Amino acid sequence: MLDATVFAREVAAALDAEFGSRPHKVKEVARLTGCNERTVKNWFQARNGPSGECLVTLMRHSDQVLRLVLRCAEREDLLDIINVTEAKARLAEAVSTLDGLLNPNEEGF
Repeated sequence: MLDATVFAREVAAALDAEFGSRPHKVKEVARLTGCNERTVKNWFQARNGPSGECLVTLMRHSDQVLRLVLRCAEREDLLDIINVTEAKARLAEAVSTLDGLLNPNEEGF
């Protein structure tokens, strides 16, 4: 079973990684989730973690929270799929950039 204190710390770390550098991170997450700012501040301070609808909404808006939930659910297989998909997208972007360097006169470059 997942320990609530550890989960709260992990969520706080995920939120900090995703939103930490933004000046109004608490307000932004509150707006995204529909939760009040005091609740969101508690998440950032690891006093407690989100549950239910708020957690699902966070997963929709935060790759870090999504990855955390998949790790907690021991679904590394899904994390592998996400990683491969992201790597393929980065590779396609790199190929497109290289094509642009080789063919600078083509449209879009």
